[in-house]
Amino acid sequence: MAQIPEPLVDRIGQQCAESILTAVYEHDLPPVIDELMPAYQTLKASRPRFIWKWVHHLAPSNTLPCVDADYRETVPIDKTIAILYITLLDDVLEQCGDRATFAELRKLPDPHATADPEAAGVDADYVDFADRVWTLLIDRLQRGPTYSRYEELFRFDIRQGITAIEYSDLAIRQPELATMADIERYESHNMVMFAYADIDLMYTTREMTTEIGTIRDAVHHAQRMARIGNWVSTWERELRDGDYSSAIVVYALEHDILTPAELPDTPASEPETLDAIADRLRQAEIEQQFLDRWDDHYDALCQINETDAAIDLTPYIDGTEEVLRYHIASTGLK
Repeated sequence: MAQIPEPLVDRIGQQCAESILTAVYEHDLPPVIDELMPAYQTLKASRPRFIWKWVHHLAPSNTLPCVDADYRETVPIDKTIAILYITLLDDVLEQCGDRATFAELRKLPDPHATADPEAAGVDADYVDFADRVWTLLIDRLQRGPTYSRYEELFRFDIRQGITAIEYSDLAIRQPELATMADIERYESHNMVMFAYADIDLMYTTREMTTEIGTIRDAVHHAQRMARIGNWVSTWERELRDGDYSSAIVVYALEHDILTPAELPDTPASEPETLDAIADRLRQAEIEQQFLDRWDDHYDALCQINETDAAIDLTPYIDGTEEVLRYHIASTGLK
């Protein structure tokens, strides 16, 4: 288990973190996800199997209470496949720097476009696998009783996730152009929690027209909360990888805790410089600043639930706390 920084472990407790990790490591992926793993692991920037266990095991906590009981096992699988698609784009652009392949992969949510594995400069293995993943996802979602009602909204929300990846890439290449406002406005969509909610609605037979506004207001806060959990648990690993797009780093730049000139152009050759930067950011207690923001969003989410009787979001709100615990417990592992 990786060392969890003090303000984070204080939030959930060491025993809770260890329990979560044990549950994730012991979790069995469903066959439909497991069958994708051999081909996925052959890709240049594939992530450890732990990540997909983590995503699938946590997915029920991100599920709206309106989902029909018959689909409660189906929804986490579909959400895991959706995250796999988004991760392929993220890694192709940020880890591989392959803009040609990214341009093909991003076409898949457009029903009128086709990704071409033979296009110039494209990694055909990535395109073929992404097409397999996206086709599988849509084939499964079409079985949802209200797929057709929410299809366009889902495709729109997935595209917001792709835009988030593009913004993150910009921030990595030119950190001096990144702002906290833009990070929160664009990059938070990397969590694709609006698309998650669309999947929930596709598996809900109850008429949800009255509730849709409340749900999307709630998801706005829940997505920001999930992104905060991700930021506080991944920023140091990303910093050492030369990824300066984390909100922790952008916050430090905006508040003159750090200057762009101090960020190494070749981070692998300057580990001591990065150690010093990480120490400075920890001493500035930036992580706590973001946990305080998480609390503000939590309060706003509770207020929505108290003032709008259209849908009881209590289980979803409880789930946001579990999401934070999972992020903190996995510090250094994703």
